[in-house]
Amino acid sequence: MEIMEIKNMTTVEMRNLLNKLTKEIRFREAVGEEIWQRRQKVGNKSCIP
Repeated sequence: MEIMEIKNMTTVEMRNLLNKLTKEIRFREAVGEEIWQRRQKVGNKSCIP
């Protein structure tokens, strides 16, 4: 994601992005790094089940 895209976001869009990232981080912590990295290699960029 480009920095300019983030700068041009509305508050709602930023909140949604933040929520998505927070969920992804929580999921990543829950399943552990190994599974997360395996999913990244497969090409599943969004790790939220």
